Amino acid sequence: MNEDQLDVYYTYWDLHATNLIYDALTGKRQFVSLLVLGEPGLGKSSYLYYSLKTAIAKYLCYRHGAYDPDSCLNLLQGKINVCWGRSCDQDDLDKRYEFVYYTGLSDIPRFINDVYAILGGNGDAQRRLKVMLLDDLVSKSLYTYGGELRRLYLAFKDLLRIIRTVSRVVLSTGTAPEYFPVEFLRITKVIIARRGFGSTLFERKHVEYFTKLWFGREYQFKALVHEFTDEVPWAREFGLPAWLEQKIEERKRVTAKAIIEWATRKGGPSL
Repeated sequence: MNEDQLDVYYTYWDLHATNLIYDALTGKRQFVSLLVLGEPGLGKSSYLYYSLKTAIAKYLCYRHGAYDPDSCLNLLQGKINVCWGRSCDQDDLDKRYEFVYYTGLSDIPRFINDVYAILGGNGDAQRRLKVMLLDDLVSKSLYTYGGELRRLYLAFKDLLRIIRTVSRVVLSTGTAPEYFPVEFLRITKVIIARRGFGSTLFERKHVEYFTKLWFGREYQFKALVHEFTDEVPWAREFGLPAWLEQKIEERKRVTAKAIIEWATRKGGPSL
């Protein structure tokens, strides 16, 4: 890897999202669900993709006694082809774990089939669904379209209730929390993406309740408490690899086509 690609690797090695995913992969956590919200163009998908990829690398390395980024990279490069960065081709880690990505409406049937395979005791599927990355997939707006879209979404929503039983790690992106089922938000750590100075900040805050004595009486109030901030530079190499971005765009086009076909069937004003 060149210097820019190494910068991506080292930046993500110890981010909070990376370590949360790693803890779930190793069993230190039973389950983790991360939802990154923010306006388009902030690198939400890139943040989850590299956090996931780096966590998988750490998991593989720690099993072989490689506990720091340098020894881990040396171990991986001695066995397989790996690369971090936008200019990278699909490497061996990507090829091995590509099945964990579900992107767009066209992947809902695949997601449903894979989950049912696990529930049916399919050992291979159980191994493969340790991680799920649902990129722009979980959205209540699908419910409103009716027909096949409505049926798919309702099945998808029901499966989200038992997501802990079929996956250790669930990673999702979106623009606003109101687009997501309440059942999903209850089990998810929400991370907000916002612009910083020369970087994107991914902030996690949570609500805590406090009790305060005031003139002999107890008052309870709630407040947002800062949990962590991950900072990712604005640099070209930190973007999604072109091969993955192309696949995501292809799947989004399928989603758009399905919605247009629904609108056409419903009928509308003629042009």
